Amino acid sequence: MTITATDNKDNNPRINYQVDGRSYTGSRIATIDLGEGTHTIKYYAIDKDGNKAQEQTATYIIKESTPVRCSLTLTSTAFTWGPVLNLDKLHNFYEHGMSPEEYFMVNYGDPYVLGV
Repeated sequence: MTITATDNKDNNPRINYQVDGRSYTGSRIATIDLGEGTHTIKYYAIDKDGNKAQEQTATYIIKESTPVRCSLTLTSTAFTWGPVLNLDKLHNFYEHGMSPEEYFMVNYGDPYVLGV
């Protein structure tokens, strides 16, 4: 993420910021790499005359989970509109917080496309 400060009279205001309770760091443009987890960032701007903006706080939750791999079972049906997608065969379906209502068949061609 990037934090910048702007000022109508100072072309180079500084941004001072703190990540997860560590020491404050000052910079013209702050680029912060956040790893997985919950992070709290406190920041404020200061201009060349020493005018300090009110401190702001932002909290971010970063999730870097790997894509969910699913195994699907297509079963034939007597209906003419196509095969049935058997959602209860999804691997780790509920473990990843998904529900069957989130998925539908996009087409009935080969290969089958699962829409979200």
